[in-house]
Amino acid sequence: MSIFLAGCGVPAIQPVLSGYARIVNGEEAVPGSWPWQVSLQVKAECACCLGWRLGRERGSEAGHTMNCLFVFKNPKFNIFTIRNDITLLKLATPARLTTHISPVCLPEVTDDFPGGMNCVTTGWGLTKHTSKTWRDGQMWASGDSGGPLVCQKNGAWTLVGIVSWGSATCSPSSPGVYARVTELLPFIEETLAKNS
Repeated sequence: MSIFLAGCGVPAIQPVLSGYARIVNGEEAVPGSWPWQVSLQVKAECACCLGWRLGRERGSEAGHTMNCLFVFKNPKFNIFTIRNDITLLKLATPARLTTHISPVCLPEVTDDFPGGMNCVTTGWGLTKHTSKTWRDGQMWASGDSGGPLVCQKNGAWTLVGIVSWGSATCSPSSPGVYARVTELLPFIEETLAKNS
């Protein structure tokens, strides 16, 4: 089964790639140019209150908050090897797609992403590993775990990886590790088929 999202991977507001900045000392995105980027938020006073903030730029109240109905952990996830690192969330109500909120494309199992492609990691992580930012009683994560690694293929951005783990200080001598989405497609497709 192939997952096709109509109009996926083509932002209404085009991103600007002014060279390839590193994650530390990264660059601010054009607001709305990565419309599949979400902020997963847990209220400090209630660890059970889980929600997504869609279409929001840091420091802006644009976008809207969605509550999660179900959390689907990959049963093949291994905490010791950190393999199969993916969890899917089902929203309580469908997201309203706008110019600032739209889906990324999912790859086909057979898709190949060779070196030299236009690829970008986006996230809410801080630009300095020693920084801490508090906002509305919540702490922004100091990393981009769970965020997308997208590559441009045939004119659309496709989700290639999910930020999994790496050096807490973003050391250039330690690699950033991503979950390979093509390997996780069976879990994604099975979960969607059973819970649509």
